[in-house]
Amino acid sequence: MFTVGLLTCGFYCGIVMVAQQEGGFGLFSLCPAADGFPILSRCRSYIERRDTMPMRPNVPCGHPGCPRLVPYGKHYCEQHEVQHRGERPGAGRRGYDRKWQKARLSYLRQHPYCVCCMKEGKMVEATVVDHIRPHRGNHVLFWDKNNWQSLCKPCHDRKTWNEDANPEYRF
Repeated sequence: MFTVGLLTCGFYCGIVMVAQQEGGFGLFSLCPAADGFPILSRCRSYIERRDTMPMRPNVPCGHPGCPRLVPYGKHYCEQHEVQHRGERPGAGRRGYDRKWQKARLSYLRQHPYCVCCMKEGKMVEATVVDHIRPHRGNHVLFWDKNNWQSLCKPCHDRKTWNEDANPEYRF
């Protein structure tokens, strides 16, 4: 018995003919690019990749205006990678993930007013949980609630600007 059906390969050839025989089935490409034969040539791409997941498509280079495509997971092409080496990691990689968002909301509910504004006699709603002493990647200092304070955005920006402009180094 010999049954023929068509399906989409999805890897390389586009269309593949499935031929089922008594001993099993075979995949044959109808694509002229496979093995150089237009009909009934073995689908090389299926044979090579059947045990692996399909690859993700390339993505555009992250540099503004660059049209090059780079492999998924890379952010920049070789030409622009050098220019972006010292970039700051994203918030999630610096520890500000979902766990932090929950802890932050809880802390702001318990301490709803800006500490700096309260010293000046003003009652301003706090929107930011600030690390009193910058943690600089230290996870123990990052999660120490005694190192947290509630600030409004303008006070936090002012404090952070001064810390970044005049960093304090201790040895």
